[in-house]
Amino acid sequence: MLVNPVINSVTSKISLAPESIEAEVVQNVRMIITTIKGSVPLFRDFGLDSRIIDSPTLMAQAKISTEIIRQVRKYEPRAKITSLKYDVPEIGHLRPILTIAVKGVK
Repeated sequence: MLVNPVINSVTSKISLAPESIEAEVVQNVRMIITTIKGSVPLFRDFGLDSRIIDSPTLMAQAKISTEIIRQVRKYEPRAKITSLKYDVPEIGHLRPILTIAVKGVK
């Protein structure tokens, strides 16, 4: 069982049969935060808005945080974001790092 899994936007393998509900939720949240809005046919609202990319870092951080929270609530209601931080490996780059709890799983 995963306890408060940490999710970041670094690519990882996709499992077509996740080992547990927690692993499935983590994979779904990772998919949400790594998808560009408009790139998924029939789900044009899925993912994060790419127009945020050209915003100043602090403004982008606020906008991305809002987008992530809204998208996770909409597309993966089993996940509750308990922490949202950013890794800034270099100026102008933001990597969201989320810690989540999976609702209904002990």
